[in-house]
Amino acid sequence: MDDLEDKNTKVYSFHEASGTTTIRLKRPTMRPAHLLTILFATSLLIGCGPNVVDMTQIANQDGEGFKKWDSDDLFYYKGKPFTGLAELVGDEHFDDGIYSFRIPFKKGKIDSSAGWEAFYATGQIAHRCEEFVKTAKKYECYNGRLEEWYMNGQMSHRSNYKDGRQDGLSEGWHENGQMSERGNYKDGDRLGLYEGWHENGQMSYRVNYKDGRQDGLSEGWYENGQRSKRGNTKDGEWDGLYEAWYENGQIGERGNYKEGSMEGLHEKWYKNGQIAARMNVKDGSLWERWYENGQLAKQFLYRQNGFTQISCWDENGQRYWNRCSWG
Repeated sequence: MDDLEDKNTKVYSFHEASGTTTIRLKRPTMRPAHLLTILFATSLLIGCGPNVVDMTQIANQDGEGFKKWDSDDLFYYKGKPFTGLAELVGDEHFDDGIYSFRIPFKKGKIDSSAGWEAFYATGQIAHRCEEFVKTAKKYECYNGRLEEWYMNGQMSHRSNYKDGRQDGLSEGWHENGQMSERGNYKDGDRLGLYEGWHENGQMSYRVNYKDGRQDGLSEGWYENGQRSKRGNTKDGEWDGLYEAWYENGQIGERGNYKEGSMEGLHEKWYKNGQIAARMNVKDGSLWERWYENGQLAKQFLYRQNGFTQISCWDENGQRYWNRCSWG
């Protein structure tokens, strides 16, 4: 072999136990783009991705496979404590279309600080948690970000956890990509303004929270944009004027509350606008109900210690006495 070489020749030497092998190759004319393509292809061939093995291929020191979600056993793969990702496929605990879980191990132990991932049968990722805690039946997010996706690849939920409780911004999306909800958490409780949207982009609700309970103005809307309800809350209970509407815009209910209980005049209507009920929470007041055709149905005298029956009628206006109750 000619020992002479020019600028277009490259010498490769391979050192082995038996000696050194030298190979001369003609150097091709290579552009940067070609080089990147070759490097990428080479990385795929030599396997730069994570070490993923089937969960059935690992076993504890007694030769038993993975059985318990909260296992503290030391697991081995090919005789050595396993480090990498073990994929659990088709387990009976799976739901919501989940096909497999990838659970991280480090030196034979489940590594909860490395997070876990779940996948659909299509290979689309379904869940990802940055750090989890082991329980008897599942792994729950403990610290960091939790992300979830629909089968079509659209993200469905994203939130943050601190010491096992939601903390910080939480967001959700409909399958079509439209945002479904957004709000903040503090130590696992909703805090401040929390908003939701229908799939068509129309706002669904707007609620204020304090220490995890509704506190302040609460509003709702139908998908067509018509307001569905509006009222004030305090410590999680209706407090003050409350109003509700049908989807056609007809008022359905109006009344006052105090600490979650009706106070003063309270009225309800049918969808066609006909009065349905009128109540006044006051000792000695008359409570009335009507049929949808406008016929008076019931009259009761309300007292603090209960109802005093007065009269009941059927839809044709015929008065009756048996089984006459407010309910």
